[in-house]
Amino acid sequence: MITSFANIASELRTAIKRLNGRGVRKLLLVAGCLLLVFNSSFSQANGDYRTIGNVTFAASLNWERYNGSAWVAAGAAPVIGDNIITIRTGNTATVTANKALDQVVVASGGVLTVNSGQNLTIPNDVGTDLSVSGTINNSGIITPGGTKVFNASSAYNHTQDGGTIPDATWNVSSNCNITGVTANEPGGLSQSFDNFTWNCPGQTGTDLNINPMKLPAASSGVSKYQPHKANLAASCGELTPKEIRSR
Repeated sequence: MITSFANIASELRTAIKRLNGRGVRKLLLVAGCLLLVFNSSFSQANGDYRTIGNVTFAASLNWERYNGSAWVAAGAAPVIGDNIITIRTGNTATVTANKALDQVVVASGGVLTVNSGQNLTIPNDVGTDLSVSGTINNSGIITPGGTKVFNASSAYNHTQDGGTIPDATWNVSSNCNITGVTANEPGGLSQSFDNFTWNCPGQTGTDLNINPMKLPAASSGVSKYQPHKANLAASCGELTPKEIRSR
């Protein structure tokens, strides 16, 4: 395939030398259209899944599967072993029962929600197993194991008491938001966050330990802290009423 593209490019260069003015512009327009066709043909692979609306992982509604030549209605929701699973912009995918998935992409503007009491297992396979450019709302469990990446401007919302923040790589402009704590701090705090927000209006606990938390000293983002009856000063280094900064 790469050889074919090289041959096409060579022929185009030869043709351009023979043309000028309007002819060149027409040729470039045709070449641009061909590139768009090539891009659309090779940007997905057989067995890829994508959303066309809000979905769960328990039903086929609003799932499409690429069959090698076209996107068609999926006969079932994606499972472990399928190809890339994309939650598209404007769509929410909800984990309503325990599920194992791999090669999950949450596009910018897409949302992945894990309901309370449910376990989303992301096993470790080749490459990135969970890539987030949109939002994850976690009221359940995201089992450790796979490679998880929170890309630029992505958001992780920890919407539960206790629980565990999934181990991941956090982009400098990604956001980790703790919003559901009432009496128990979450696990998974011994990671390097860049934008970390603690805002738990329902919090009743007054002595929470987040000592393992790491905030980069040179971070461009200041992690925000809304007190709500918490006493975190002993474990957060330099603390003002509204901010947590790393030592």
